Amino acid sequence: MMVKDDTNAGAENSPDADEVTQLQKGYEKHLEKARTDQGQKLDGQLKALEKLSKKYEKDARKGADTTGLDLEAMRADFKAAAEGDEDGALARFETAQATWAPRLSKAVAATGVDPKRGRAEAKAVLGDDVPKDLPATATRDADRLMASEGLVGYSVNIASWWVPPPPPPAVSTLTIPKPYTLGSTRSGATADRTTGALRSYNHVEVGNQQQLASVGGTFTADAAVRRIRVETIVDTSYWTVIGAIFGYASAEVIINLKVLDGATLRGSQRLSLLRTISAVFWISSDSGSGAYTLACEFDHAYGTPKTYAALVELETWAGGGGLFVVSPATASGTATPRNVTVTLIR
Repeated sequence: MMVKDDTNAGAENSPDADEVTQLQKGYEKHLEKARTDQGQKLDGQLKALEKLSKKYEKDARKGADTTGLDLEAMRADFKAAAEGDEDGALARFETAQATWAPRLSKAVAATGVDPKRGRAEAKAVLGDDVPKDLPATATRDADRLMASEGLVGYSVNIASWWVPPPPPPAVSTLTIPKPYTLGSTRSGATADRTTGALRSYNHVEVGNQQQLASVGGTFTADAAVRRIRVETIVDTSYWTVIGAIFGYASAEVIINLKVLDGATLRGSQRLSLLRTISAVFWISSDSGSGAYTLACEFDHAYGTPKTYAALVELETWAGGGGLFVVSPATASGTATPRNVTVTLIR
């Protein structure tokens, strides 16, 4: 059975201030590369969405003209929804969506294009970002969770497919203490190292933007350790809102667990909580909350003591563009790790 010794990772073998500084520098170096890689991937997806927007633009204009859809009035309503305090943004957007969704549906019907085709093309843009393990007979698959109206778009909510990782093996554990000694914030996201609370409100109309907040600490594996497992339960809430008329947009909320040796990633788990993309005619809001277990395992060099950095990240991406974007793509989330637990397997 598992032996929980409740060892505090910040005890007498904790690294000194200089080593913590070096670990933080290594983490920042890793973050820059990860941001660049993910940003390039998103740029490619936005270019694909732009092509879809242009492909369906003629049909979309036909539908708008045929039904008398007032694009300027719709744009004004969604712009007003995006303004003001962030805490009320989702409710304002959902009110605007309820007003305009029926009218947009009529315009989509007038295009003569099957929205299923548009959804399939939008889904194809996501590529590997779409979970591959959706049960064929699931009662809560991604399509059932879509709260959207439009011609081209897709939304994937983690609640439809996430399966928690298996429990750790039967060995002793230690816990990384609070307040956390490591972390980072980017582009307006916030992190409280005392409580571990992470928060992001990310919205943009043109281009793409990452926000990131993280907290974590260090732990040391002694020479007798052969394998390491790091695990945390993260309490989350998250939502996205998107609207595109003759434009395109993408919004995503992600939580990550990462273990690093300097700037080298040794173990990780990434959960995309919610991802929504759109092109041409599409308005969408989706949200969720839950406690999600993140865990990763990796081999340790037996006979060599080493200090690692373990961090929990809340990451959001928003991007878009086009001729007539109804509202900014917005990705918002909160995440708080309960504890970060380390299992040392000897």
